[in-house]
Amino acid sequence: MRQIHSIILFSVLAALFLFTINCEKEVIKVIDDKDLPIIETAPSVIALSDTTATIFWETDEPCSVRVFYGLISSQDTLVQSDSEFRQIHVITLENLLLSSEYFYKTASTDVAGNVTMTAASTFITSADTANFLQYAWEKFSEGSYLESLEYFQQYHSFNPEEPDALTGTGWCYSKIDSLDPAISAFDEVLETDGLYVPALMGISVSYYKNEDYFSTIQYCEELFLVDSLYTFQHDSAYSPQLIRFITLDSYSTLNMTDEAIYYINNYFSGFYINSEDSLWIIGDSTYVEIEDAVSVTVDSIQSYIWGEDFP
Repeated sequence: MRQIHSIILFSVLAALFLFTINCEKEVIKVIDDKDLPIIETAPSVIALSDTTATIFWETDEPCSVRVFYGLISSQDTLVQSDSEFRQIHVITLENLLLSSEYFYKTASTDVAGNVTMTAASTFITSADTANFLQYAWEKFSEGSYLESLEYFQQYHSFNPEEPDALTGTGWCYSKIDSLDPAISAFDEVLETDGLYVPALMGISVSYYKNEDYFSTIQYCEELFLVDSLYTFQHDSAYSPQLIRFITLDSYSTLNMTDEAIYYINNYFSGFYINSEDSLWIIGDSTYVEIEDAVSVTVDSIQSYIWGEDFP
């Protein structure tokens, strides 16, 4: 019996010895491993949406991995990692921008710390055209006119018959004072639908900002005929009162005094000029020329409506 116990004990000790020796060999092997991981299947995009991209690749040995990525147009680089040691790698990049070009490259690190980097590749996220108009008007309301313009233009490239996208393009150009492109965009809409109210208001404002007062009057009067109560739904500063004022100011600037007086007397409560008077008292000053009285009154109305800056 004692002999059997001795044999068993010897066997266990021998097994432990062999296991220890093998472990030491494995540690030595890992320490001495200078071979870079081999990319057996090159990284590629296997799934792509408007805001995500899934990258797949394979290595010849288990590796932890990282994906470096970013917009082609930007210097910023983001990193997505997986610390698990695997040979098959699937990394999904999230929160990407719509219809945008990205670069990406991978880093695969084996247990010994050897790293294999791949060359940069690119992909372009898809366009969520169904929601582009919503995104565009949201950005417009936030005051992000350049970003809004990009959404409108992309939507228009997919749906060139949609007047709302082209109208939005015109409004963005008008907001950033690119007035000729703004007027061209509104013109294109009105050639198809001369009663399209958002475009009528947009072109009226753009001509006014461009100091083309005859055209301002023309389109303001057309807007009044179609909808005299219209307020631009994406910026309530563009109201009937504002359009009345830019019409008044255009008449005044062109020295069309009778028309300007008509607008003052009929559309701006608290302001009145009697064309039959020989002197006009405006505030603390007296004016001999009616044109001067009209001009000062217009300035007072402007201060009342929007102060120093046009919306």
